[in-house]
Amino acid sequence: MSADRAASVAALPSPPRTDVVTDPVGAWFGARVHRVGADAAAVTIPASAPGTGGSVFARMVQGVDIAAGVAANLAVAPQGAVTADIVLHVLNPDARGDLVCRGTMVRAGRAHAVAEVKVQDGRGELVAVATVNHGVREGVWMYLHEIEPDGSFDLAPYRLAPLGPLPDVFHTDGEIVLNERTTNPWGLGQGALLVTLVEPAAAEAGIAHLDDFTVRFIAPATVGPVRFDRTSVADRGASRLLIGELRDLGADRTVCLLTAAGPRSEGVES
Repeated sequence: MSADRAASVAALPSPPRTDVVTDPVGAWFGARVHRVGADAAAVTIPASAPGTGGSVFARMVQGVDIAAGVAANLAVAPQGAVTADIVLHVLNPDARGDLVCRGTMVRAGRAHAVAEVKVQDGRGELVAVATVNHGVREGVWMYLHEIEPDGSFDLAPYRLAPLGPLPDVFHTDGEIVLNERTTNPWGLGQGALLVTLVEPAAAEAGIAHLDDFTVRFIAPATVGPVRFDRTSVADRGASRLLIGELRDLGADRTVCLLTAAGPRSEGVES
């Protein structure tokens, strides 16, 4: 770590509570969680300042994962819910201002919990919709027990990494190293951060922006670093489809399968 970055980390505010288990990646995005019902949540991901934070896609995925996860965990308590797959449809990639991701339950059972999420931007425009499937297991409540109905919880004070462009903070030569900044409370790679590796891969594959995205988690990332490996690229009409997987290089295994699609970049032929 450079001296400048070490100083930036040292300057971050100390968490107001040390006994509350939180998500350091969600904290880096500045997520604010508002419990809007018995098993529903609205998660605000603030707009990124110029040159700071994640892209619209990265912010959408993060907000969707948190909103669906909060709704699912509230619905299956005292059990816990972990993300199994995310299907995201981007309706407008030119989202403006803060993103508000509203997660509600579709069905909560003994083994699975399905939530849907609608994403609005600062203009109140619906810019994305998603469905998220969760596996139900013995859980860690994290900060959820702190949120009363109609109450809120601000993750930002628990940020561990300095702000800056997401690729500069978390991506190193096309990989994400697993450490206290990039893992969840269980010590596993935070899935919504790991999948941000698909965005530069999509740009390299000639996709202008991501309209449709699917990730299916099949194993936890435990060792790292994690890398995106492209499997294939195919055209379908005016759009292009990228297929690939995330690999935990240290554990030598695939941790999730991904597909991403969007319009071809200008000048890219079919």
